[in-house]
Amino acid sequence: MKKALIQILMALWPMCMVMADVLPFPEDTIAYNDRFNNRQWVRFDAEGFLHITYTGQYGTDSQTRDIYYVNNKSGAFVTTQVTDTGVDNNYSSFVLDDEGNVHMVYIQRDQSNMFQLVYQHNSDGDFSEPVWITAGSNKATPHIAIGPDNVLHFVYYEFNANPPNYAFYTTYDPATGTSGPVTQLNGVHSPPSGENDIHVGVDSDNVAHVVLREGSSWGGTLRYYNNLSGQMEEEVTPVNETIEYPVMTIDHDDKVHILYRRNSDKRLAYFTRDKNDGFSDVVAATPPGTGLPSFYRTVATDAEGRFYFTYQNSQAAAPVGFFLVSGYGGVFEEPILVWNDPEGLYLLRNSNSVAARGDGEIAVFYAPSASRDGQIVCDIFMKKGFLFAEEEPLIEISPASLAFGEVETGTSAELTLMVYNHGPVTLNLLDLQFSDDVFFCPTDGPHWVEPFGSLALPVVFFPEEEGVYNETLTIVSDAANAPEVTVNLSGEGVHYYAIIDVWESYHFYNVLVNTTAEGVTGGYSDGNIDLVIHYVEITGEDVQAFDFQADLPMTVPPGEHADILVFFSPDEVREYSANLVIHSNAENCEVCGIALIGHAIPDETSLSEPEAVISIYPNPARENLHIESDKPIESIRLIDMLGKTVYSAQFSDHSHFIDVTGMHAGLYFLQIVSRSETVTYRVQVVR
Repeated sequence: MKKALIQILMALWPMCMVMADVLPFPEDTIAYNDRFNNRQWVRFDAEGFLHITYTGQYGTDSQTRDIYYVNNKSGAFVTTQVTDTGVDNNYSSFVLDDEGNVHMVYIQRDQSNMFQLVYQHNSDGDFSEPVWITAGSNKATPHIAIGPDNVLHFVYYEFNANPPNYAFYTTYDPATGTSGPVTQLNGVHSPPSGENDIHVGVDSDNVAHVVLREGSSWGGTLRYYNNLSGQMEEEVTPVNETIEYPVMTIDHDDKVHILYRRNSDKRLAYFTRDKNDGFSDVVAATPPGTGLPSFYRTVATDAEGRFYFTYQNSQAAAPVGFFLVSGYGGVFEEPILVWNDPEGLYLLRNSNSVAARGDGEIAVFYAPSASRDGQIVCDIFMKKGFLFAEEEPLIEISPASLAFGEVETGTSAELTLMVYNHGPVTLNLLDLQFSDDVFFCPTDGPHWVEPFGSLALPVVFFPEEEGVYNETLTIVSDAANAPEVTVNLSGEGVHYYAIIDVWESYHFYNVLVNTTAEGVTGGYSDGNIDLVIHYVEITGEDVQAFDFQADLPMTVPPGEHADILVFFSPDEVREYSANLVIHSNAENCEVCGIALIGHAIPDETSLSEPEAVISIYPNPARENLHIESDKPIESIRLIDMLGKTVYSAQFSDHSHFIDVTGMHAGLYFLQIVSRSETVTYRVQVVR
């Protein structure tokens, strides 16, 4: 049934107007989610990037209505939610200053629940705090323009329950934060319709131009004003019919282009105002039988002075869908079908907009609505390309540069370069010329791009040595507009490594036997990535006297210390040694050892009275220390206060002497071993 209906409409279409071609450009998605997204406002900046604002809400809940901003400066469309107030935000429009910054106006409810004009900009990167431009009664359908002096111009309607409702014009200087006087435009009274009721533009001489509708929301008189004389004054236009939905734009030659819908036959009409020649005649911009052209938001001109507008028609008596129309010098081409739900997924068509630049480069935005997952939603799509391309390929590269950042030497990173063909014939890439083979394309050629298609071209960065690389890729093709396109490539080869700086040794001094001493050892993380200690062990001669405690595996950021708690528990008076072995990811030392040295001294119980009769003299001693015993002595040791043995001897005799002339002054422990006992004495060496 649906196919039959389409066939009938297609058969009737030529009787209504000339059959529309389908715009063959590739389609991008701007907004596709669970919100109702529409009222998109669009602009190209001087570099060819697109900027979009739109309103998004959940279903029909106006309290969830917020403003969103989108741009493709990164190479892909990135969305930012500008408002999140819990009150109604709607009807955004914006302009771009010479630096590409967005200056936006929209309406928002104030604390008195009245709609007011709110202004924000993103000159500092993020959007600024809101500035309230108006106060008092309800305001509606705001529009914004900017002059060469960066002063902002606003127009809007007053919207009260009981007419009259007036139109107003005012200014605001963001540099000083000051507002200009508010001008009421000749007592115009009309309730706003909700879409295009009033527009403002500023020419290169800082002259503001305003077009508006006066009268009923179902139609009224077109009024035009400018402040050429220093104040807003009306000029009589050639329009002498009832009109709806006036819009306006100003081109590079300061020509004012005005479009509106006739109330009588619902065709769109057009005229201009030249700064030298005044108003042109009014001409029809759409042919008969276009249905009810609706919901057009932004109109545009390109660098050649062509004028572009879009519309949607949903009346079954005429071709249904979103359409694009272009014209020059008051002569308009037939409408081009942009989109008409080829898969049957949508119910209605909503707002539509167009941006233009250069020689026929255009971007068309359209918003169809649907029921999805039980919610009423509206999505925003875009088609972009060169409308007047000859039978030859046209190339566009995005992004203009690839920045790989830091990549570890010996490894690779890959980014994607998008190559677009905006022409109607195949684009052939003849050569990819890299200025250094540290960058390359991993796919074998030949490479080509279908008409109005795109190619994802992989580019690889493979640094073998450390250093910063700034190179280029030159794409040689048969494109008519740019046979050679240069892309900047940058990246840094870095060597990621973990380094451990361990202690050579750790000493325990003066530890009493049969006690436990503890300390902290380990090493510093001196690399540029985290040091990871996997496990720790103790090896060596006196393993039983040492122990450790650590939370393993241990991650140590660069510049920090790896703390390992170590313990020493001697059971006799002597010197102990072992190794604390650390296993890690350190490049300089995957297995590192720290020498553990322990010096044990006697505890008080080891200084008990001996069974033998022992004489030690002189004490203190300066040269020789004599030892005599009534029982045979088998060995002696002299231990300093650090637990280090400084003298030892084994013999079997009743007497012995020790030459202490080469020893440091201080206290020592003299350990005497006989067959029946081991006794320890304190002795002193003096100088």
